[in-house]
Amino acid sequence: MPSPEIPPPPAPESAPAKRGRPKTRYAERDEQVRQNMRLYRARRDGELRALARALEGLRAPLDGADKDRLAGAAAALLGLWDNSSLKDNVIKNIQKHSKARNEDGSA
Repeated sequence: MPSPEIPPPPAPESAPAKRGRPKTRYAERDEQVRQNMRLYRARRDGELRALARALEGLRAPLDGADKDRLAGAAAALLGLWDNSSLKDNVIKNIQKHSKARNEDGSA
């Protein structure tokens, strides 16, 4: 009885694709998410720096008791705070923490 001829193994290029999700399927979306996070962090960092500058601006009039400069710096700080996305985050965190404290029974 003649032995059956065994074909050589297929080349790796012609092998069927592996099962499962390709690793690059969501690469564009992942990069977009990373870009959005970089932009968010940059915006937040800019807002924090602006608030820090405004707070430093309040320090000098307080030390020198210059009421006009103090009023101007306070108005600038209030304007920055009102236009800041940090305001919403701070208010939400305060409410969340006070709610958690009330549920725990602590002050």
